[in-house]
Amino acid sequence: MAPGEKVAVELNQELGKELIRGTDNASAAAAELIVLTVPYSAHVSTLESVKEQCKGKIFIDVSVPLDPDNARRVIMPAADSASEEAQQVLGPDVSVGCALQNISAHLLRDVNAEIACDVLVCGDKDARPTVMQLINKIGGGIQAISAGPLEAARQIEPITALLIRLNILNKVHSAGIRYYWAAIGRATELGFGTTSSQPTVLHPGYAATLLCCVCLDGAFCYDQNSQTYISRRECS
Repeated sequence: MAPGEKVAVELNQELGKELIRGTDNASAAAAELIVLTVPYSAHVSTLESVKEQCKGKIFIDVSVPLDPDNARRVIMPAADSASEEAQQVLGPDVSVGCALQNISAHLLRDVNAEIACDVLVCGDKDARPTVMQLINKIGGGIQAISAGPLEAARQIEPITALLIRLNILNKVHSAGIRYYWAAIGRATELGFGTTSSQPTVLHPGYAATLLCCVCLDGAFCYDQNSQTYISRRECS
């Protein structure tokens, strides 16, 4: 049994349904959308092996160029990010997108886990909505946020190293990020702390800013009364 087939059998058993089919990389030619999830050490070699199969398709790169000697750091490639490197290797006939780097592998692997984090998505503007729709289908509180063109991967990918550092320092496994719209100087009054990532209706004269909150698993819980995330020790 091929490795892909073996993994598919294991995942289908967990799901209780036959939803996943395992095969080899050459079969990527039959896909409409391709997702690459390999360690960065295998990034370029894998890209080169599926280059022909990816032509004309949307390609989501989840890779992060972590320092192999210290995962709390990144070593960015000459292309400035792993996703931009993928675009260079695959060529202009492929719509490369960057997504899911900042979601814990522990959460993604657990089919029953509730992922209450946001996902920054960057890449081709025509392909981005398709990628975001796919991510939002994961459910469990996950939200896709458009982060613009592929060059935004230069800022998105290093966040993973920061989250790994936070996991280690705080002895948790699934640190993530959540973004909030708020008015500068009026965050509490105008929406900061709510669970919505949609723009808040602002009073005239106030600028809007997107604020980021780091969520540590087990450190916060959702309070239904105030509709905010509060410290776990304050939860009833």
